[in-house]
Amino acid sequence: MYLANQNIGLQIVNVTDPATPFLEGEYKTESDSYGVFKKDIYVFLAANTATLIMRHNNRPQLEDVPDLTIREGEPFQLTLNTSEPDGDPIVLEAFNLPEGSSFDAQIGQFNWD
Repeated sequence: MYLANQNIGLQIVNVTDPATPFLEGEYKTESDSYGVFKKDIYVFLAANTATLIMRHNNRPQLEDVPDLTIREGEPFQLTLNTSEPDGDPIVLEAFNLPEGSSFDAQIGQFNWD
């Protein structure tokens, strides 16, 4: 939900669970704000000095990884499944990998031989 707060600017309230709404973000304006509406991925905010057009960005999602048990000396492979609600590209990276392992960022796959 998007709220135009006259003295603050734009407030983004997450109401996915209506019982526990929370402030997800804010955009402070230099002047009073009067109205806001969302169309597709854009949020339009009317303020005293300008109409601001902002792109709403949903976070990328990483599918839960279950608890795993691996055996020493046996090859192991794990593919990370991701999605991006807005269709933006996702970049995966891995650092400080154990010796003998690799990460294929193109397909999100960790291999340990």
